[in-house]
Amino acid sequence: MESIGAVFSSQVSTSHMRAQETAKDQKRLMKVTEYVERCGKDHRCFVVFETESGNSIVIEDSPTGATAKRTDNPHNLADRTSLAKVTRATDCRMACLSVGEITTCETDVYAWATGESRDLRFRVN
Repeated sequence: MESIGAVFSSQVSTSHMRAQETAKDQKRLMKVTEYVERCGKDHRCFVVFETESGNSIVIEDSPTGATAKRTDNPHNLADRTSLAKVTRATDCRMACLSVGEITTCETDVYAWATGESRDLRFRVN
């Protein structure tokens, strides 16, 4: 059995990066991916939307069960996704959804973007 002794990242320190950009509301959503990651002894899920202009929008569960949190172009996204597991992913171009419509979602954002029906997971208002 192998064990991992260290994980290295090739990302630039966040202190050397420019300020976070916000994805424009009119930009189309191209891809949606749901991830699960370890959080101590528990796990948590988050969804990443990719836009036509290359922005990434992360929607994740609130630990208290309240409204989900949205983060545009987080600096640590490459690290998080490399350590997380993909639970489902799809191209959502055919749905013709825009960034601004994410806030209208009151159910599972992945199912909303793909047309799947699944248990309620994330509430974004």
